[in-house]
Amino acid sequence: MGLDLKAAAEALSKKNITQIQVESAYSWASKAIVAYKNFNGKHDIRWFLDAETYFAEALEHAGASELKASQITKEIKDAIEPLRAEAKKHIAKKSFI
Repeated sequence: MGLDLKAAAEALSKKNITQIQVESAYSWASKAIVAYKNFNGKHDIRWFLDAETYFAEALEHAGASELKASQITKEIKDAIEPLRAEAKKHIAKKSFI
């Protein structure tokens, strides 16, 4: 994996910045959901830490999506917060140090 200028040029010829931000937000949110689910099933703290990073990225890109920002942010939070709350319950019950 590395820089792919051809793919970048193609994406920029077909999408505006808002579309790219929306796609990125959903992509990061999907990764966060899978990582929270993995943590909730395996209780490996690394999954939780990754999920938090992915969630933050999702919110950052959602916030940069201009007019759709509040709608996308709400959708992402609604999908992730229940999983995140479940994960935090596991963390509160167990020491990971």
